[in-house]
Amino acid sequence: MTQLEQSFHKVFEDTKDNSPAFWKEQRTSALETFQKQGIPTNKNEEWKYTLLKGISDKDYSNVASISLAQAKEKKIGGLEGIELYFVNGKLLNEVEGIHVSPIVEDASILSKFTAQKPYTINEPFASANIASSDNGLIITLEESIDKPIICYFNSDATQDHSLSLPQIYVHAKPSVQASFVAIYQTEGANDSFTNNQLSFYVEKAARISLSVIQNENSQASIVANTNVIQERDSYFSSTTISTQGKVIRNSLAITSVGENTESHMFGLYMLDGKTHVDNHTVIDHTKPNCYSNELYKGVLDDESRGVFNGKVYVRQEAQKTNAFQSNKNILISDNAKINTKPQLEIWADDVKCSHGATTGQLDKEALFYLMARGIDKRRATLLLLEAFSGEVIAQLKNEVLEQYVVDIISERLG
Repeated sequence: MTQLEQSFHKVFEDTKDNSPAFWKEQRTSALETFQKQGIPTNKNEEWKYTLLKGISDKDYSNVASISLAQAKEKKIGGLEGIELYFVNGKLLNEVEGIHVSPIVEDASILSKFTAQKPYTINEPFASANIASSDNGLIITLEESIDKPIICYFNSDATQDHSLSLPQIYVHAKPSVQASFVAIYQTEGANDSFTNNQLSFYVEKAARISLSVIQNENSQASIVANTNVIQERDSYFSSTTISTQGKVIRNSLAITSVGENTESHMFGLYMLDGKTHVDNHTVIDHTKPNCYSNELYKGVLDDESRGVFNGKVYVRQEAQKTNAFQSNKNILISDNAKINTKPQLEIWADDVKCSHGATTGQLDKEALFYLMARGIDKRRATLLLLEAFSGEVIAQLKNEVLEQYVVDIISERLG
């Protein structure tokens, strides 16, 4: 058993008696599943290009000392909305404007997910999250929210290597409209490991968007699992921006269980140093007349590594499905590397589907064109990268977040 596995087990043992019987049973079952699966290695096809060596051999603590006031100091300036501040997975503040309840009080939302049999990526850390977390939350949206719901996922690595275990279930009732923002941050020089479980149940005609910002320090690792179920006429959009960290693994799975759903999956990973980002996505079309669009872009410098594995399933019943998938990458350094694998599996015969991947370098002619007009090479490079990434950044649909990401890109290029 690795030290990371021992850390999960210790949190379970320390907190299991705090859980009511029904939730303790769920956690015990999840722990047994995780123990059977273990920490994934490159022998696991889903983890073939992402190694956890140097992460799984550390002893992590779930204990935090950062206060709510300290957590608020890391707030993104100008970003306003309904704010939730987490430290090592625990919610610190009282939330107004939405209904938030502990999962230990009512786990009925879990039965809705289970009943629909959603597609889930083979992810051992999803089981580890359920086993280790006694702080799971349910956010129930009865009516539309006109300002973003902002979740600051803070890790406290000031004293020890930190283990953060956020767990959130969002239940969007029919015709509700809302947007979520998830921001990952670490305080301290020790290693941090965040194992996040975020689930959305989007009922008929509801519209939900999710924006994720992962601008961590070089000792911070993240495994973020996001599962989505969409009912008839619903809309879901996810935009994930990853710019820095040690190892980041994003697993996003959307299951369309009703007709006329619309699903969007956008991602941008702009990496340098030795940052490793792995994006695994699935869109599972089970009903007819649905639409999905997926676009992930990567810019890799230095010795950074990127992985993209996207799957689109179109079941036999899902006639008239339109599904599109694209992965585009720019390698700035000879030492950077990308592994990309877009996939389609189609059982229906009346569909419009496409997928593809490209990897190359910056357009030398475009760079020369800009420099010939008096723009220095660094500024010209920045302009081209902003143009390349702008299509994804614009999907954040929030001026403050968009500018925040553009500033990161500008700062990186000096």
